[in-house]
Amino acid sequence: MPITPDINAARLAQIELKTFESLGYEASPFLIQNWTFAKQGIPRVQLEKYLGQPFNFVIPHAAGDWSMAINTGVPLISGDPDSPVVGLLEDLAWNLSDSNRRADKPEKPTSMWTRLEKRRQAESESHRKGDR
Repeated sequence: MPITPDINAARLAQIELKTFESLGYEASPFLIQNWTFAKQGIPRVQLEKYLGQPFNFVIPHAAGDWSMAINTGVPLISGDPDSPVVGLLEDLAWNLSDSNRRADKPEKPTSMWTRLEKRRQAESESHRKGDR
């Protein structure tokens, strides 16, 4: 559930969360903070407190990147593979993908899968070094 850092989005998200609860949904929605503002906006901590659960993912403000994608019609994720925003979107896609399929290496890995796997291995290595 993407949520922008403004009062209207926060109120609507809270209503949605209460609706899900009243319908008996057991799993909490995957909350995404879509940081649409350059500077202003309700801080993440306040939104999490108001909603009663943490965000699972944050999409940062990247006006130039998003504007370029909108104005050219080329999805941001198809852009510069070295862009931090592209990396975040790839990570988001991975987190939202079927957990059963994540364990299997594709027969013909795409460049996106290869980049993601390198980031995951580097993160894993970083955690191992930090645990020493």
